[in-house]
Amino acid sequence: MLIVTIRSGQLCNRLFQFAHFIAFCKHRNLRIVNLAFADYAELFTSTDERLLISFPSSGYRLRNKFIRTNLQRAFRILGFLFSHLMPRFLGIASIDFNEEITNAVERLESVLGYRLVFVDGWYFRDPDDFKRYTDDIRNYFIPKEIFMCRAKEIHSQIRQDSDVVIGLHIRRKDYKNWEDGRYYFEDVVYVRIIQELITQFPGKNVKILVASDEPLKLENYAPVRSKIVWDRRESMVDLIALAQCDYIVGPPSTFSAWASFYGKVPMFIIRDPQQPIDFKKASTFGS
Repeated sequence: MLIVTIRSGQLCNRLFQFAHFIAFCKHRNLRIVNLAFADYAELFTSTDERLLISFPSSGYRLRNKFIRTNLQRAFRILGFLFSHLMPRFLGIASIDFNEEITNAVERLESVLGYRLVFVDGWYFRDPDDFKRYTDDIRNYFIPKEIFMCRAKEIHSQIRQDSDVVIGLHIRRKDYKNWEDGRYYFEDVVYVRIIQELITQFPGKNVKILVASDEPLKLENYAPVRSKIVWDRRESMVDLIALAQCDYIVGPPSTFSAWASFYGKVPMFIIRDPQQPIDFKKASTFGS
């Protein structure tokens, strides 16, 4: 059994981390318990109300949220202490992936002789098995119906008067400092991007569904206001709504990458705000 105790970033970082471990375990008929995913467990059908978040999913539910949350917190702390104080003892191993390496799969395979293996770190990747089990991963991370319905309602309204719906992910909060602000784009840049997106489909009615981690100042988007659809939404609704678009555009982010993967939507990553947008270079993440 593999056990994850360390939290790695926000929702989509943890989704990708968990997904790669799931693919690894699926191919080797192993079980994984992710103590670090409890914060987001209530968003998905396979993990909601589960005391222990595991793959394959546990059928046991604990519906009392107060008790469940406190037990999950205690398990994570105990798991962290256990993995650091008792490595390679009583059939226990501990391994981390806190830096990018090329032989992550081989490193993890090397400790599978132990009964329990505690793993942590953002950089574990198993690309071959990830591609092999994409459908299993998608089926495991099916969002709860309440979020699916809200996203479907958004798209049913948009598609009444549009031929093409492009999801635009605007990420601002942590990107002002991350990578020295390299992917923090001002509103004027996004207006130009939206204008360019519209020109990609001459003769078509194009709508831009905006998912933003901070409120938009709509007055700054006056030149394209009639073409954008934005509202204050839960991030989970934004994520599913992006996954239902025809294309996704945005700076590098696991948020838009997961939407691309989950919805099988071509994504164009904006690494340079001056680069032309070419949907021929768009690809579905994880394909």
